[in-house]
Amino acid sequence: MPKDASLPSIIFWDGSIPNRIGQDDSVFEVALDRYSTSGWYESLTVKESGIGRPQDDGDYWPSRFTLDKRVVTIRAHIVQHEGSSTLELERFNDICNAMAGQRLTLIVEDVLGRRTSECYLSSQTTWKSHLGFTNLTVIVTCPDPLKYGEPVSFAESGGLIRCRNEGTAPTWPIFHVSGHVTSLSLSMGESQVKWEGDENGLSIDFRDMTPSGGRIVVDLPFRIPPGSASVNVTASPGANVTMTIRPAWR
Repeated sequence: MPKDASLPSIIFWDGSIPNRIGQDDSVFEVALDRYSTSGWYESLTVKESGIGRPQDDGDYWPSRFTLDKRVVTIRAHIVQHEGSSTLELERFNDICNAMAGQRLTLIVEDVLGRRTSECYLSSQTTWKSHLGFTNLTVIVTCPDPLKYGEPVSFAESGGLIRCRNEGTAPTWPIFHVSGHVTSLSLSMGESQVKWEGDENGLSIDFRDMTPSGGRIVVDLPFRIPPGSASVNVTASPGANVTMTIRPAWR
């Protein structure tokens, strides 16, 4: 799905009968191949490698682990319905090519639900047509390799936000404050963020730490780990604080 609203989304169907309901009016379908994807369900690659131990077996452990980008290949075929022409197919080709150099969102809906990842076309889209049957291959790169679920919000109560990340990877929270606020403190363990200002309503996304107003005076943001967690909250009297997260999976 393109971020540019002037471009339509491309929907790849799995070809099952429930998913084909309502598609009969289309001039063609983009149906996933039997072995349709690679890179989405596979594990990610660790970027670090150990340093060899001189005159000893093996390597030293890396000081930390970070994950490489995710590269997803989608293989499909285009089924043209009766009455369709090459004109519709060429227009669809134009749409695919227009996505080059654009920020895209990859959305996968399967038995696990709906998960998304921001991406871009990282290789030329390939077409192979023969006797009305066209094979299509799309390769995208996700700089942030995590897969994200639908946003979930949690409200502060008694100075705490009790939350749960249903995923398998830590995820950045977004905090929203309604009402008049002049100070805000958010902490988890040894990590803390403090904000000062004079605003009616406030949003702070920990991914980029750019508040909608005011200024950050203590900048030690944290991510919400998998499972249950609690965030300590201190805010101006009368201010209501909520936190929104997207569960994340590796």
